[in-house]
Amino acid sequence: MTKKGVNDTNNDTIDDGLSPFFKEYDDFFASHETPCSIDYQLYIDTMSCIGIEYMYNYLYNLSLENEFCNKFDISEINKLLKGYDKKWELLLINIFELVLINSLGLVICNEDLSRLNINNLDREIIKNKLEKLSTGELETELIGDVNILFS
Repeated sequence: MTKKGVNDTNNDTIDDGLSPFFKEYDDFFASHETPCSIDYQLYIDTMSCIGIEYMYNYLYNLSLENEFCNKFDISEINKLLKGYDKKWELLLINIFELVLINSLGLVICNEDLSRLNINNLDREIIKNKLEKLSTGELETELIGDVNILFS
């Protein structure tokens, strides 16, 4: 993800997995191939693309995820990941997804985004606020909350 030391699969992909593509990509004879090792899974991954288009989309989407995650303190992201799993450093997880979900929960609770932890009271507030909404109302609420996050 965003900052060095957050997750092994992220660091390995960035540090070692992507560089073979730029060294070995053959646009003339093998433009459909993507010679690299990408272990870090994006939240939205366009697997339908191949070759240079795949790499461009991967890097673009990764940069968007990183841009969002960089809005939060690295220590808060690490606390969130530690709460997710004791071996979080080794998991094949998407960090952006976890940060997005928790930050969205905090927006729903009208809480400060300086932390990413969702406590039991926050969960109860989220449940009470959302459980009685129709699908359309829920969609409207969540779109509004997402707009707050990305503004």
